Amino acid sequence: MTLLVGVTLLMQEKYMNKQEYKDHLRGLKNGMFSVRKDCTEAFDYALEIAKAEGMTPAAMTTVLMVYQNTLLESLAKSIEVE
Repeated sequence: MTLLVGVTLLMQEKYMNKQEYKDHLRGLKNGMFSVRKDCTEAFDYALEIAKAEGMTPAAMTTVLMVYQNTLLESLAKSIEVE
């Protein structure tokens, strides 16, 4: 199941309140990887690594996980704002 499908299914479950959504989204983050300031910064970081000469699959995996963590945190924060 992709992240987007998982979040969509989660949001359709009426019995979860906003706090539970936020907690679940934050629980999906991988603790081995960091979170960037925002999704734009995380994407730019991933793009920079992807274009680098001699980029390894491990490096690309790392930046994609950072992007995923940043996306999950941004979603959780956007729920707080509402």
